[in-house]
Amino acid sequence: MLTKLLRHTTTQTCRISLAQWKGVGFLNQREYTHKILCVDLQRSIAENSCLPELIQRGHQVDQFQSVFVDIECDPDAGPANRSGFANLEKILPEYDALLISPKTKLSRSILKQGSQAKLRMIATPSRRFDSTNVDVMEATSQDIMLLQLDERQLGESFSVEAEKAFTLLLQLVYPVPSEHTDSKKSISGSETSNFGGENSFAKPLQRKKLGIIGFGRTGSCVAEMAKAFDLQVAIYDPNISEGKAKMLGFTYCDSLLELYRDCEIISFHAPLTGKTRSMFDDDALYNCKDGVILISVAEHSDQIGLFQKDTLVKGVQSGKIGGLGIDLLHESSDAASIGPFPDGLRGLETSPNVLVRGHQKPIRTAAMDHVNSTHFYRAIAENLSNALARRGYRGVSNGIFMSWTLLPEMQPFIQLGEAMGKFVHQYMSLQDAQENSVASISVATTGGISADLSTPKARLVVQNAIMKGFLFTERACDQHRSSEKTQSHRLSLLNASFLAMSSGIDVRFVENAENAQAVQHLNNSITVNVRTQQDQHLSVTGSVFGEEPRIVRIDEYNNFPSFRPEGNLLLFRNQDLPGVVARILKELAISKINIANFGLARQDNVPLALGILALDAPPSTTTMATLRDLKDVESLQMVQI
Repeated sequence: MLTKLLRHTTTQTCRISLAQWKGVGFLNQREYTHKILCVDLQRSIAENSCLPELIQRGHQVDQFQSVFVDIECDPDAGPANRSGFANLEKILPEYDALLISPKTKLSRSILKQGSQAKLRMIATPSRRFDSTNVDVMEATSQDIMLLQLDERQLGESFSVEAEKAFTLLLQLVYPVPSEHTDSKKSISGSETSNFGGENSFAKPLQRKKLGIIGFGRTGSCVAEMAKAFDLQVAIYDPNISEGKAKMLGFTYCDSLLELYRDCEIISFHAPLTGKTRSMFDDDALYNCKDGVILISVAEHSDQIGLFQKDTLVKGVQSGKIGGLGIDLLHESSDAASIGPFPDGLRGLETSPNVLVRGHQKPIRTAAMDHVNSTHFYRAIAENLSNALARRGYRGVSNGIFMSWTLLPEMQPFIQLGEAMGKFVHQYMSLQDAQENSVASISVATTGGISADLSTPKARLVVQNAIMKGFLFTERACDQHRSSEKTQSHRLSLLNASFLAMSSGIDVRFVENAENAQAVQHLNNSITVNVRTQQDQHLSVTGSVFGEEPRIVRIDEYNNFPSFRPEGNLLLFRNQDLPGVVARILKELAISKINIANFGLARQDNVPLALGILALDAPPSTTTMATLRDLKDVESLQMVQI
């Protein structure tokens, strides 16, 4: 049924409706959550992986097949390609996300048009975006999140090899196939049966020690599987540190000799190199425990591998090796040329403790590629669906910090960062000083209990939150100054810092040693330092009390009651003389403006006092002018957050 639904031409879309999928039992009737366009995906794989995954989660999925050429980079593209490109531009405004082939090219105009409409995300089932096909910087500036497979998902594909290793191990310790054969013989009475004999007793795995030689992706998958069987795991790999092994909960062996002596089961996953070839020889076998079980899924039938085959024969025949499981690779693609048993292991054909499986390498490689592709397609569909629903951001190519923006413990800091960005822009009167633009903004963080603000991802979240608030205010001021409506990029936590740096602002994170003493009493702090082209400076520090954002320091002033960065805030500096504050309050009363909160900072190291008034409504232009003209009021600024 699905195949019939996926008919498409070179430049047309094919829509898979919710009602059609309901007949296959995927969904109950409900409305679509998002619209996703799949572009140039390999149909045979997509039908059985990402498409069911997306539709089951309630998305409307359309397919678009064409070979796209970036016309801006290749003006000589043929008519068919131009047609496909134009058709994509035509239908793109309908979609929230694209799921594209790693080879699909998307021009800058496509990204810009999508951003101006609904497009929020582009995903691809690969380890990285090819910058020649998709301009990562342009996508970031347009607030389009690029989703790829993360390293853990790429590693999960190696579980196929790990499963083969465990299959061999389980068949050796629990000989179910041979027991089934003996059972049928016993029932038929046609041959002598060993049903219920001594070989039917299993060798329990629990609490036995498994040694893994080579802790790459396959080896690490085997180690994770071993945990489920309550196996103790020891690893040997010169590229892995003892600290990492302990952090993962495994025993680290300093040498192969240590691993051979300690482990009842040994699984080999080392790459075949000059040093590892024939690594398991007579000396290695001598140091192993009696009855050791050996597993390898990467031996070659026509060359010397990790094992010396005569060592294996002697070990099995003597009983030193209690079980041997090997998955052999045959280089030849001719099935007739593959013998029933490798020549090097002749004599072990009838041993009940030996399992040998054979695969033609080309066929196995093709099968592995298909398995990996199916896995990758399904994984990227999960990433995209979760990202659209804001359940999690995984594998974000142009924003590794984005997963932290969804953490509940980061929300107060994001709120504080955005508010501080708006605050510093307005407090420095940048909306009225067109020629005095910002030269640099630096951010410093300390502490954090529920969320550690010293980690790189937390710092990036805070920095982008500050820049988002700053640029939001700047855009509002630009629109107020100009009667013409200009088209600007969407603004978000993903692209705020990028857009600020693109506009010429030097945005960076710093270790603020000068501010260390002032914030040492705080559980957490965020400090923003702004410098303008005319060398004006402003430093503002905020902190989260419980879950409540507060401003705790402005330049040298830090002894005023902390205040919430929200609403209408009137800040003024005045001579510390009697009657100044009273005159300000009188003018506000005349204008019928109520005061919600009031704070005052008086410090010996600063000649002027700083007052902060939280107002129920903003003063009019006339009232602001009157307040600025009051005696002994040196500066006065309105901030609205």
